[in-house]
Amino acid sequence: MVISTVALCAAAAEAYSAPATFVVAGDVHVHLEMTGGITLVTFRGTEWDCIEDWLRDFDIETVNNPHIGPCYRGFLTGALAAVTRLAGVLRADAPFVLTGHSLGGALAVAAAGLLVHHGLIAARCETFGAPRVCVDNTLGKVLAGVPGNRWRNGDDPVPLLPPGGKQDRPLRQIGRPALDPISDHLIAAYAESLAAPVPVPIS
Repeated sequence: MVISTVALCAAAAEAYSAPATFVVAGDVHVHLEMTGGITLVTFRGTEWDCIEDWLRDFDIETVNNPHIGPCYRGFLTGALAAVTRLAGVLRADAPFVLTGHSLGGALAVAAAGLLVHHGLIAARCETFGAPRVCVDNTLGKVLAGVPGNRWRNGDDPVPLLPPGGKQDRPLRQIGRPALDPISDHLIAAYAESLAAPVPVPIS
């Protein structure tokens, strides 16, 4: 079974309201769901009223990890905490997919790279409006064998942040820019653009 991008976007949206399977590091909410023989791992994005999420978003001190290279500390420490749990749940012979929106997408990307070190290769890593995680090409090389996309809707500024960071893979552009770029970042806006009958050409 293949999980569609639309379904993954819906899972990323649901992560904001559904109870987490587990919470680590105080604010990293991880949702696990079995669907068609695939384990779907969804990371919750930033909650507007969660100060811990915002502190993680803005913790952009660079920390070098021996397995995925130099990354922004907030995303790296959150992903490390989640991978400690995930490595005991996921299996190399059972397919799993990672996804998330915004902060959740950054955590999914970092976790996908860290799981490679544990011999756990994601069948896919699909993110929506995720900020950059790394500052060089190391993580991109680690994830070269993991299919997936980094989606950017309209003029969403978050996938271009932090300044100076590197994308682990090229962005895929969808949607038409709104008058307010911040509204382009909303998960509902991603869902609307992905459901559009005639998508904007990929840049």
